[in-house]
Amino acid sequence: MTGSSCLAVMYHYVRNSEETPFPAIRALPPALLEQQLDWLQAEYDVIGLPQLEAALVGRAALAPNAAVLTFDDGFIDHYETVFPLLCRRGLRGTFFLTEDACGEAPRLLPVHKVQFLLARLGADPFGQAVRAACGRSLPHVDGGVLGLDRWEDGDSRAIKQFLIHELSFDEADRIL
Repeated sequence: MTGSSCLAVMYHYVRNSEETPFPAIRALPPALLEQQLDWLQAEYDVIGLPQLEAALVGRAALAPNAAVLTFDDGFIDHYETVFPLLCRRGLRGTFFLTEDACGEAPRLLPVHKVQFLLARLGADPFGQAVRAACGRSLPHVDGGVLGLDRWEDGDSRAIKQFLIHELSFDEADRIL
């Protein structure tokens, strides 16, 4: 890694899933996050978004092994678990909040409805329900943006691809 690049490590769910109503949802257990942070701190200079922004606009140079941590969607996990952990370690992270989820009338985003329904129903029954609701077949998906995902089967990926990326927000919301 050179001084002109930065590793971005992106997190979503950070929780012990087996202790929730959705034990099958894919989440990173807090103990594993701590192990990852141990490794990241040993191998990288974990910086905050202001340092990355300064480097991007040419006001500062990046450390040779720069890394940023991001946490998407404003989950309570991030406030209750991640934020105190980062504070204890003196680390910074960037927390991206979604307006729909945090507004006056909060709503669960379709991407998370898909995650919860897949975890509760399984890919086959959920896929059948989606096909019946929209009258279309689901796409065949071999890989994703970054290639094959060893954590997810093709049926689950196809359902996500269809509902999150191919349908309009309103149509996906209706189906879900």
